[in-house]
Amino acid sequence: MAKNGSITEKSPHEDGFAAVFAAEIAPRLETVEVERKRRQRAIRTRALIVGGIAIALVVAAILGLSLQAVEAIAALAAVVLAAAVALGWRWVFGPRKAHRDALREVLVGPVCRFLGGLRYARDPEGAVDSRRFAAHGLVADHEESHTEDLFEGRHRGTSFRMVEARLRARHSARAGRRQHNVFQGLLFEVQVPVPFGGRTLISADRGLVADAIGGLFEAGDADRIQKVGFDDPAFESRYQTYSDDPAEARRLMSPAFRANLVALAEAHEEPPLGAAFAEGIFRLALPTKRDLFEPGSIWRPALRSESDARRLLAEVAIPIRVIDYLHGVRPSGAG
Repeated sequence: MAKNGSITEKSPHEDGFAAVFAAEIAPRLETVEVERKRRQRAIRTRALIVGGIAIALVVAAILGLSLQAVEAIAALAAVVLAAAVALGWRWVFGPRKAHRDALREVLVGPVCRFLGGLRYARDPEGAVDSRRFAAHGLVADHEESHTEDLFEGRHRGTSFRMVEARLRARHSARAGRRQHNVFQGLLFEVQVPVPFGGRTLISADRGLVADAIGGLFEAGDADRIQKVGFDDPAFESRYQTYSDDPAEARRLMSPAFRANLVALAEAHEEPPLGAAFAEGIFRLALPTKRDLFEPGSIWRPALRSESDARRLLAEVAIPIRVIDYLHGVRPSGAG
């Protein structure tokens, strides 16, 4: 971070953000830093307490079983240590979550205002229907949906919402049915700026789009679903498109839109994304390999939060760039 609580703007989407950072974020970081140091001390103290309890329990177990076999003592010691870690882990690292929440509160408000007055909810409930995404082949079928970090607003007269989601399904195993993640990432819903009919599925994952089309056939709702081709090698090397109204699909997916969808995929550098035009909405599923909107390490000074602010701004601006792409506009330097 530059001196006097300023940052240097490096990308087009950051134009004007340095003034916001200096006026609204930097003055509050001193308080966050004081609390960070206090929370660091709390973590160390709690770790010593849990470690001390674990060692005391192990010693007591060994003394109480001194005549038992060494293997039994070692096994009991391992069980006691594991129990102590499991019970104490959340308590020990509770201050780390509190620090991230405090830094997020400092950063999110100014970022949302800078991007046009977005609304934010940390724990949204039912913000998006993830099953509609599965029905269109954008995510796999799932039984559970956990969402957080909802951002919603308008850009270019187009309303949108974005939420971070973790979707889980069950699979059979020897020990019974166990859960596993089938999707982690961002789910977008954008009101399409022009009226359209029909349904168009765009996917880089052949398995997901095949499942979606199979589901449509089973429901008797896929009489006219067919593959839509484009004279666009760059696009078709990444995506396959199916629609029950190919002419409408070609109208919606202009050369600029296709080029921008390719650019979004190239910039994303994550697992394949999928999109769909249906029910008057453009839906986009953007997988990620890590949790987003999680600023701040408690082991790094809060006064050096420039990278957190930049990353949060870039992540929250994703739906704005998507809407630009829908309008056929690719901002210079966009990615």
